[in-house]
Formats: sequence, C-alpha cells, structure tokens
Amino acid sequence: MSSNKGIQARHHVLMAIAAIFAAALAYGIQYSSIATALWAGGAILLLSCGVTFSSVGQRWSPFLLPLLGMAMVAVLIQAAMGRTETHFAAFAFLAVLLIFRDWRSIVIAAAVVALHHVGFGWLQALQWGPICFSGEPTAARVVEHALYVVIQSVLLVLMALRLATEQRTFNELESMVDRMGGTSGRVNFGNLPVPTTPHAHQLHQVLVHVARTLEVVKDTAQSIETASAEVATGNQDLSSRTEQTASNLQETAASM
Repeated sequence: MSSNKGIQARHHVLMAIAAIFAAALAYGIQYSSIATALWAGGAILLLSCGVTFSSVGQRWSPFLLPLLGMAMVAVLIQAAMGRTETHFAAFAFLAVLLIFRDWRSIVIAAAVVALHHVGFGWLQALQWGPICFSGEPTAARVVEHALYVVIQSVLLVLMALRLATEQRTFNELESMVDRMGGTSGRVNFGNLPVPTTPHAHQLHQVLVHVARTLEVVKDTAQSIETASAEVATGNQDLSSRTEQTASNLQETAASM
C-alpha cells in the first residue's frame, strides 16, 4: 500500500474507533456505566491515536489498530450491559478493516473478538463483573456469535486478498507508466520494471514487443536513409560525368 493510501486507511480506521467510543459514552450514560466507557474507552482511543500518528506505530497500524478497535467494541458492549445491538459493532468494524487490504488485519480482529466473547462470557457466568451478553452467557450463544464472525471473516479475507492483488497490479502499472513517461516528454521503453501480477506482466510483454518492433523500424529507417544518401551521391556523380561528356562532345564537334 502506498504511503498516502496507508495514511488515509489509518485515519479512517481511527475515525471508526472514535465512533465506537462515542457510542460507548452514549450507552454509558443510558446504563449508568459512563466511568467504564470514559476511562477504558479514552485510554484505548489515546493508544489508537498514538499508533496512527507515531512513526513507529504507523508500520504496525494494520495489526495494532484492529486489536485496539475490537478492544473498544468490548468497552461498548460492557457499557451497554451486553445489549445485543452493540455486538453489531464488531461486524461493522471488521468491514472497515478491509480498507487495509491485508487479510492479517481481519484475522487479528476476528481472533480478538472471539477471545473477548469466550473470556467475558465465562467471567459473566461466574458473575465477576465483565459482561458480554444481555441474557445468560451460555456456550451455545458464544458458538453462535463465533460462527457469524467466522463466516464474515472468511468472506472479508477473500475480498482482502483480491483487493491486495488489484492494488499490486495498479502499483506495477503505475510504475511502468512513470518509467516510460519520464520528464523529457519522450517515451522510454528501456529498463522497464519486471512485474509479478498477470495483467501487468501481460502489458510488460506487449511493451517489450513494441520496443523491439520500434528498434527494427528505426534500423530500417537508418538503412533507407543511408541507401538514399548513396543513391543521391551516385546521381550527382552521374550528372557530373554526363555534363563532362556533353562538354567533350561539344568541343569535338567544334574542332571538326
């Protein structure tokens, strides 16, 4: 992913995390759990900002932001006392992560939300404080939610792989166009980068063939130019000899 697109992706994911935080605050007010939403959610949001804007975090953002985002989803569910509708935030955030075009981001987020449901569901059953479901946290409910996450994650992983391939193709095509165009306004077929994606490789083969054809045309044109120069020189010599012969004939005729 290019630098500008990577920055845009991080910013979009950060905005999604901030939106979940805002929802957690709203539910916290409704269910009198604002302290949990404010402190836990605020800490996660600050960490997310650090990952997004720090030079070190930017490299790891496709892996850290999914983790932090799902942690924010856990805060949302806790603030809403396990309200069923808040679980949809996990599915929505998984879809947002597709912007990274990296299947690992989706797998990390899916693993985090699965661990959250299992861990918090177990702690809720023990009545230790954490809440995951509005009703009884049975194993069947955990498995049911996990199946939905798995199905969506598989589909998103396939889409991410496809998008990553298309992005690599675009990058290779863009690189070839930039190399051909240059800054002089002339088309340069030399030193074209060797692509790895099928469509870019096909275009590369066509351009190589065009370059070879143009070389043949150039050599042929040079040969024609050389031959034309030789013909012109021969014609000039013939004309000179013809004039000399005519002059000699005139002198001979005059002497007779």
